[in-house]
Amino acid sequence: MLALVTVLAIKLLWICTGVFDTDDAMRLVEVRDLINGQGWFDLSQYRLDPPGVLMHWSRVVDLPLAASIVALKPLIGIHDAGSVTLFLWPLPLLAGAVALVVAIARRLNNGLVVSQISAAVLAVLAVRHFVHFRPGVIDHHNVQIDLLLALILFTLQIERSAIKAAMAGLVASLSLAIGVEMLPVITAISIAVVGLFIWRGVRVGRQIAAFGIALASSSLVLALALLPRRELVSSVCDSLGGPVLLLTVGAASA
Repeated sequence: MLALVTVLAIKLLWICTGVFDTDDAMRLVEVRDLINGQGWFDLSQYRLDPPGVLMHWSRVVDLPLAASIVALKPLIGIHDAGSVTLFLWPLPLLAGAVALVVAIARRLNNGLVVSQISAAVLAVLAVRHFVHFRPGVIDHHNVQIDLLLALILFTLQIERSAIKAAMAGLVASLSLAIGVEMLPVITAISIAVVGLFIWRGVRVGRQIAAFGIALASSSLVLALALLPRRELVSSVCDSLGGPVLLLTVGAASA
């Protein structure tokens, strides 16, 4: 079974025509413009519908991609640096996703090895989501899948550790900084955390406080790092702007 899964994984990871779609191409253009001097807070794409369109994508994903290309450029040139980055970027994210699924299974089944192997097999066979981890896919969906799995893992351990609770809050705010499409899921998990506090009371008070403080403080820091000051109090498409920042900081502080 493991051999068959390995073959299937290699087959799905093989680069073929159509893997690099328009979103991935647009992300690469945005990263190249950043490398060539476009401002950190300037998310306009001037090649789209001239004189340009304001993009809603976050610099959180642009930054590591740009860093990889810049680091490889002196060794293999800008074109090959981009190609290598496109190929390599999804692979550690895929490994991280499978590792997180295994860790969640271990937590839910008290370390039962069979459950961990089964979880890894099922994760690799989840073809609908596996497509986000093929080489060439540099849009933010693979990162969001990893962050959601990490959030689930840390949330499962909130009752036992204030550090894990704080990590859950940090991961939640980072996911929102990449795209608020994850807001419904994060809201549901936050409601579950509140339910835990109602159920367990003061015994988990320190952990719940750590979750709230981490979510509020990291949301504010990320908003300051990613948005121009004028947009901190206004509605911003798919980002930690005014209403979403008020929701995360206000609710977490409460």
